[in-house]
Amino acid sequence: MRVWRVGDIEYTETKQFAVYREGKLSFKELVKNALSKNTQQKMVEGVQPFPLNKAIDFKNQYLAGFQAEKRDIEYQAIRSEVESELKDYSEKLLRETASGYTTLTGVRSSVAINNQKNNYLLLPVWLVTYRSRDSKKVYYYAMNGQTGKVSGVLPVSKKKLGFTSLSIFTITAILLMIVGYLI
Repeated sequence: MRVWRVGDIEYTETKQFAVYREGKLSFKELVKNALSKNTQQKMVEGVQPFPLNKAIDFKNQYLAGFQAEKRDIEYQAIRSEVESELKDYSEKLLRETASGYTTLTGVRSSVAINNQKNNYLLLPVWLVTYRSRDSKKVYYYAMNGQTGKVSGVLPVSKKKLGFTSLSIFTITAILLMIVGYLI
């Protein structure tokens, strides 16, 4: 787009181009939750990614002392969601290769998904549920068992937070007064 002015008149020149992009993309390790009753989906997704290159074959001993839930969503139930996500991401990646244009308008797009391989994994996610004594509110917390990445909202005691904040403010104010007096 080019804009110029002659006297009181402003001219704008725009050009339209047919931009064609083609590519072959490979996606690996797209992880989806296969539990329908997990109401805290965003929290569980928040502890991703998992280093899947370190995955090992499953053995029952790994679950000794722990509770695990069996998947209740089969791949066919989420296939359209997975394919839609892959198509959207593919279009985004191809669109990013078309630089130098002010605006890109997608007229047509065709994405074919080939050689799909699906595996079920049991990933180490620890879920903690905590009910506050004061408010009786339920807090959920998740942790990635491989990386330690955490997600969730922890309960905060307003009394302790207020006391700590007031203490820090008081100590800082006293120190500033002492430093101000000495200078």
